[in-house]
Amino acid sequence: MKRGTLFYDTRHGSTRRICDWIAQGLHSTARVTISRIGESPEEEGDFIIAGSPVFLGKPMDSMVHFLQQRQRSWNGKPVFLFVVSWAETTPYREECRRFLDLFAAALWPASPTLCASLPGRLILDQLP
Repeated sequence: MKRGTLFYDTRHGSTRRICDWIAQGLHSTARVTISRIGESPEEEGDFIIAGSPVFLGKPMDSMVHFLQQRQRSWNGKPVFLFVVSWAETTPYREECRRFLDLFAAALWPASPTLCASLPGRLILDQLP
């Protein structure tokens, strides 16, 4: 069975919930370890998944920096990227492609195998 690690960061928890759903969806074909960056030991495995919420019009700086630190070591390995944005469910959905492009650019010269934008949620009373 293949194994991989799903790296993420989150501000309000919705990205973590999506990570759980991804891992559950892959459970019959792969063992996926979920790792919030900076909190748990890092392992990689056969493939990498990395997810970031969009915050203030871009992927979280912590995730961009995380990808930049690993771009060369991940070159040639299957890497799947996703962003979580409330814009995905609005007329501004096209902006999500730009968010993905910003996230993927941090990985260069490695190239993601697949990129996806997933709907998040906007909770105004929880914004700082």
